Amino acid sequence: MTPPTATVETDRVEAEVHELTIRSQALEVIDAASYETAGEFLRGLKGYEQNVRDLLDEAIQQAHATHKTLTGKRKVLLDPAKAAEKLVKVKMATWVRAEEAKAAEAARIAEAAAQAEAKRQAEEEQLAAAAEAEANGDLAEAEAILCEEPTPAPVAPIAPKPAAPKVSGVSIRKVWKAQVTDLLELVKAVAAGTAPITLLKADPAALNSYAKSWKEQAALPGVRVWADDVVAAGR
Repeated sequence: MTPPTATVETDRVEAEVHELTIRSQALEVIDAASYETAGEFLRGLKGYEQNVRDLLDEAIQQAHATHKTLTGKRKVLLDPAKAAEKLVKVKMATWVRAEEAKAAEAARIAEAAAQAEAKRQAEEEQLAAAAEAEANGDLAEAEAILCEEPTPAPVAPIAPKPAAPKVSGVSIRKVWKAQVTDLLELVKAVAAGTAPITLLKADPAALNSYAKSWKEQAALPGVRVWADDVVAAGR
């Protein structure tokens, strides 16, 4: 339970911050005198901020220590389970990839066999048609038939059979990924319009560092460089 004195002090600080908020909204900086007043107000804020820290920092540190201890204990208990989960998932995914490769090869062989059979049947039909023409005394027609390229019947693609069996609560899906192997080539592709500009992302930290180094002399195509006026205040 929070001590009564701490509750009273917290109420006082909350009332004080409300007053500070109202004063900051009402304060206008229109001349040198009001600028100095604003500066004094900032210095007063620093004192208020220190009072808040004095009031709450110790309790926060105690809560942080408790949180750190409990999260550490949780980590000790969960990490082995996460490692076991990762290991088993890798083994399962490795097996699925191997089975998918086998299924794909089996489908390829079956499709090639079906295509070969369709070609054989087309050739047999061609020979039968030529023999029939020859039997009817039409040698020219028979020769013409034999000179044609046999046209096998279309063979429907054979899809590989699913590799992974159904397991309750477990699923597997393809997660496609990409990795940049040549940044310059990617930039060229974006510039040429063959790749979307969304594949490139500006680095704010690098841009700000460049602006900080070059200041007024900073000049980059497509980049705006400016300086903010940042007011600092002490107690």
